[in-house]
Parts: sequence; structure tokens; C-alpha cells
Amino acid sequence: MQTIRIIFRKTGFLRYISHLDLQRAMQRAMARAEIPLWHTQGFNPHSYLCFASPLSLGINSVTEILDIKPNPRKRMPTNEIKTRLNAALTEDLAVSDVYEADTSLNDIRYAEYSFKIEKHNNNDSDFRKMLNQNFIPVIKKTKRSEEEINLKDEIAKIEIKDNNIKITLPAGNTKTIKPLLLITAFRDLTGKNPEYDITREKFFTKDFNIFR
Repeated sequence: MQTIRIIFRKTGFLRYISHLDLQRAMQRAMARAEIPLWHTQGFNPHSYLCFASPLSLGINSVTEILDIKPNPRKRMPTNEIKTRLNAALTEDLAVSDVYEADTSLNDIRYAEYSFKIEKHNNNDSDFRKMLNQNFIPVIKKTKRSEEEINLKDEIAKIEIKDNNIKITLPAGNTKTIKPLLLITAFRDLTGKNPEYDITREKFFTKDFNIFR
């Protein structure tokens, strides 16, 4: 069955909505835009919507990914899907691309994030110094346990140019390291509580090819 991939942004005030609220918002947008979706069979039929790697609250993204399965009897061109959805969505939840997917969301292994840390009180420079450390301790919490990890070992790539800091972290079904852990580690190490802005820029496969 055909899978259509939708790339959209989640920015501004909408970065504070939960993943569940995002799912509901996209379902309502699909209905308003009259996108013909395939529905499961059985007692409780529902449409197929699959999101890639949910974001933590407060994180922007310019590369959110949603896979849908269209109704095979009512095919709609991808450019029309994009136009209709954007008419039903806000600017902070706008669609940038729609195309037929030929890869699986399970192929996602990493995500790249841009970090902007306020310069007040040397927060920005101190954050960069932390990134240069060999050991960045932080407590990682799961539903069942807590453990101290070395965040430096989890970082796949760090790129610093002028005022722009880009960090690539594990993301996907296999393993995920949330970018907010770096903010938590910075607070724990320095006692500072800086203002920050984090944006997810792109996804990568295990070979660090850009995921599409």
C-alpha cells in the first residue's frame, strides 16, 4: 500500500503542545482538508498516521515527519495534499513537502539540533566549554529506572560555527537521547539556568545520510 510522507514544521507557540495534541491537530487538519485516508477494518476503524521520533515540549522543529496511507480508491496528487493541508494549518505548523515515501521511519538513527544559548553571564561560552569536556554527566530517566550516563559518549557530532551550535544525537526506535539532557547537564554542572532555543533541523540514517 502506498505511503505518503509529509514534512512539516512545529515552531513558535506550537512547540509547547504535546505529541498527543499534535496527533489530534493533524487528524483534524486532514479532515478539514478532506484528504482521503485509508482506514483500518474491524470494530474500531481508524486512519493510519505515523509520526517520526516525538519531540519534547519546548523544542522547535523544521523537519517533522508524518506518514499517511491514502485511500487507494481516491488518490490525490501530492501537491494538492500540500496545498490543502497548508490551508487547514497555521504558519507554525506549515507543510514544506509531500511525496511518496520509499524508505521506512525505522531507518532513522540520528537527529541534528541547533542550539542557541543566551550570551548573558557567559552562558553561551560556558555551554561550549562543557561540550569540549570528555565527561558530561547527567541522570537519564526512563519509566522504570534512572541512570547516570556520559552525554559526551552519546553525541554523534558537534559542529560550532560563529554563534551556531549544531549537535547530532541518537533518535529513532533503537535509541533516543533528548536534546534537553544537554541543558539539564549544563544546569547541574554550572548552577546556571540560561534561556535557550533548540530546533530539530534534520534526520539521518545509520550511515549519516539525510533521511527522506
